[in-house]
Amino acid sequence: MANSSSLSSLSPVNTAVNYFLSSIKSSSVIYVAFSGGLDSTVLLHALNEAIENENENYNFKLKAIYVDHGLQADSKAWSLHCQQVCDGLAVEFVSLEIELGSFSRKGLEAIARTERYKAITEVIEKASASESYLITGHHQRDQAETLLLNLFRGAGVNGLAAMPFCKESYSSSGFVVKHCRPLLKVPYSELGKYSESHQLKYINDQTNQDTQFRRNFVRHDVLKVIESSWPDVQASISNTANHMQEASQLLDIFAQKSLSVTFSSCCFIALHKMEEVSWIEQKNTIRFWFKQNWPGIVLSSGHYEWIKRSLLNYEDSQNQNFSYQLSSGYLRVYKDRLYYLKNKPIAFSLVLKEADSLSEVRPGLLNEFLDGFNNFIFKNIDLNKSSNAILRSILTTDEINKKHLKSFFQSHDIPVWERAFWPVLELESGEVVVLGCEKCTDVHNDFVDKNASEKHIGLSYARRMELMQLV
Repeated sequence: MANSSSLSSLSPVNTAVNYFLSSIKSSSVIYVAFSGGLDSTVLLHALNEAIENENENYNFKLKAIYVDHGLQADSKAWSLHCQQVCDGLAVEFVSLEIELGSFSRKGLEAIARTERYKAITEVIEKASASESYLITGHHQRDQAETLLLNLFRGAGVNGLAAMPFCKESYSSSGFVVKHCRPLLKVPYSELGKYSESHQLKYINDQTNQDTQFRRNFVRHDVLKVIESSWPDVQASISNTANHMQEASQLLDIFAQKSLSVTFSSCCFIALHKMEEVSWIEQKNTIRFWFKQNWPGIVLSSGHYEWIKRSLLNYEDSQNQNFSYQLSSGYLRVYKDRLYYLKNKPIAFSLVLKEADSLSEVRPGLLNEFLDGFNNFIFKNIDLNKSSNAILRSILTTDEINKKHLKSFFQSHDIPVWERAFWPVLELESGEVVVLGCEKCTDVHNDFVDKNASEKHIGLSYARRMELMQLV
């Protein structure tokens, strides 16, 4: 067997792992997604070896996580194998079980991957380590396969950029996990050489040979045919992905500049007339706005075509309710704005017992710093004189000056879908005060404090969206 220390200085696997470790804080916690296959076994072993060899310089904590999808008859045995490997390396091991439910074979890969990352992220979030990394064993061939798959789907620049070396992933609660792929530029053949030289034992999953799965078809059929004429095609495709990543970064820089001078919020982005700014530039800004605010939403060419058509037709249409349902949430257009709403608006009601305890009812809901767009107040209302006040959605039965209310909505460009749920404050007497519209109702003087402007009760735009459950 080759000398391990001499091999470490030559192996592309070791070089890649050492480069990654040198780029992060030595106190970081590294979680390896460990399936027991060749890729993750090589990655785990190389990481462990590097940390042990540099124990004076490194203070990393290395952990391995195995996820049992329940799809394979041998999954329990694989978990035991992974446990034994980790025991031999003195690496902390975690085994998780998840249920995928019933999915078509066609979509099984994507569902399994999503649920796997979700489960691993929850483990990392629960540990709450300040510097945590999720590490996967993706290599150069994986990168080539990903680019080809995205190419066949008709992807744009971002899709052809394939997998980044590192990216931030978000849990459902907003927790950020740094996901890195140290071996992304390492040829697959080098993983085999590393495994052989260290006599590693790993699991050979026979489903990786099943070409009914698209990735396996690309790997075993498409790439092999291409390699017969271009032997170095995997490296070439990987280089193309790198070029596309640079192009994607450049597009983000342009979009960021455009977005900085664009009227926008957490829920909408205002667009320009086509004769003022080209549609191509606006598409790029929209894409970046989603990336910044809703990273899980990726629009297709069909979505962009609907947005363009809706904006062009809006002024000439009697329809003020342009809406497009996505698999998650809705696209809506109102005047020159494109909205993304996570849900349809719903009615709400919140009892406010007394002004001094508002922060206990809902922290930051009222009397907050008003930020962003269309921040309205309930002017001069003294809640100390109405201990049973209720903050709720407007009702058709409320005694409100409809003419003034309509004028208020129109003058402040309140979208049609928000109007039926607009916040009002119901006082102890049963009177209501419309948020932002003094002329809409007359309030008895007992509840008015004209000398206490600092007691104005306000709702920011973001809080209104939260109340209606639009975000």
